[in-house]
Amino acid sequence: MKKYSKSVAVVLAGEKMLQYITGTHNLNAIYDPYEDALRTVVCSWEPDPDPYFLLNMSLLENTLYAVEYQYLLITYRCPRTNSQYATTTEVFLSAGAVAGPSAGHSILFDAARGDSYAVQEVQMASVPWWTGDIHNIRIDTFTKGRFGDTMYIDSIILCRDEAQA
Repeated sequence: MKKYSKSVAVVLAGEKMLQYITGTHNLNAIYDPYEDALRTVVCSWEPDPDPYFLLNMSLLENTLYAVEYQYLLITYRCPRTNSQYATTTEVFLSAGAVAGPSAGHSILFDAARGDSYAVQEVQMASVPWWTGDIHNIRIDTFTKGRFGDTMYIDSIILCRDEAQA
């Protein structure tokens, strides 16, 4: 039987992130040692490839309980060379009765292009289905990306409170 977490920040970063990825679609996800980050690259020529990777949170040693994690931080970088379509990222949050990624259970953010890493903060208190055990987090790097569009992800962090964020 799994234990529940002790409410410390959960940090998935660099190469460690790969061990929790249990699925990808139209996306190559590899560790890039030069960036010390996860490099994701759209690998489909389809006009709407829906590129994503799935982080299976049940693979962690302890079960995570949604109410204990009020902030989600994604540290990422999108190169300036990405296509004009690589502008929006969608994050599906599966917890409690929401067992897997499903329509209406996601948040969107504008993926800024640049030479530096950016941090996207999501306040989970505003996510009504964020209850119960955390099952997985699916990141659709670009909702309308094109072949070769790239996103580097330095870390994904679940924080207990604003002080940890």
